[in-house]
Amino acid sequence: MIQFEFTPKDFEAFNNYYINNHASVFIKYYRYFYLLIIAILLFNLRELLFMKEFWAITNITAMLPLLFIVALVFFLFKRRNLFTKRAVNAFVKKNPQAFGRQEITLTEDKLTVQREGQKSEHSYSSFLGRAEDPNYYFLFINTNSAIVIPKVSTTGTDEEMLKNKIKKYNKGN
Repeated sequence: MIQFEFTPKDFEAFNNYYINNHASVFIKYYRYFYLLIIAILLFNLRELLFMKEFWAITNITAMLPLLFIVALVFFLFKRRNLFTKRAVNAFVKKNPQAFGRQEITLTEDKLTVQREGQKSEHSYSSFLGRAEDPNYYFLFINTNSAIVIPKVSTTGTDEEMLKNKIKKYNKGN
């Protein structure tokens, strides 16, 4: 039996894993898209930026393009984290029952998740796959939701049983 406290931090870890590994190409490589936009802007401003007169001017309107680029770089790199945190916070507010003490029982043919009076059973063959990062195991129920298990709550026996059962019933995972 695996027992742990499922917290919003655990849910956020799954969100980050999912975005980094299953998101669309644009979302996955958004940083490079923004860098390309910034490079294009700088290329278009190259003559202005290398003029000695530009740096001598104290008129703020002459510096607006440069200030725009600086602000763009700052906000674009912070944007994804802000949206992820907002999504997590909205989910936490709408679904407080999803968090709290959980018990996961591994049997020969199924995995049982029990939390605060709710019980769900999943046969190992119903999982689409298994993934892990340095701190968590993710057992995918469908393409965009998973059972999240913190690694600190598992023993070596639990880990081996999870891996072997999912592999046995799901070819290729």
